[in-house]
Amino acid sequence: MAIPHDDPARFFSAVPSPVDTRPVQLDSSPTLPDHWVIAASLATDEVGDARLFHILFAGRIVYAPDTGWHIWDGTGWASKDASFIHLLIAQHVGTAYQFLWERQVLMAHQGQQANIEYEPEIVVNRVSRRLKKFYRLGRLTNVATLARTLFGVNGGGL
Repeated sequence: MAIPHDDPARFFSAVPSPVDTRPVQLDSSPTLPDHWVIAASLATDEVGDARLFHILFAGRIVYAPDTGWHIWDGTGWASKDASFIHLLIAQHVGTAYQFLWERQVLMAHQGQQANIEYEPEIVVNRVSRRLKKFYRLGRLTNVATLARTLFGVNGGGL
């Protein structure tokens, strides 16, 4: 369903409220998925980052080709620019990877298997490299561009 050019507000008023009605904010933490979902995202580079971003915010962020990014603010859909989305990606996807890193280190320290296919040192090295990439605008732009199709109103069934 395309957003009408003449009245985007009318379209967004028809988009249902998300199941998770917490507002999208930089300083709030989304519920993290299972560690194996985060590990799978880590293994698939920018596509994995985009998928993880979608998992973290599904139903609470929408991308419309005509009007751009919109987030659920707790009461309705608020327009946001790409820089806000870049900050969300860096902070929240980065936090999920940091969680995986800390989990792997803790389990290795305790001498336990982490129940994912990578050795703790491999995960720690991959997370470290990935977190450094989130300081690059090009990386964040690529992830946001890939995420558009996942959050899109045309492809997302909204």
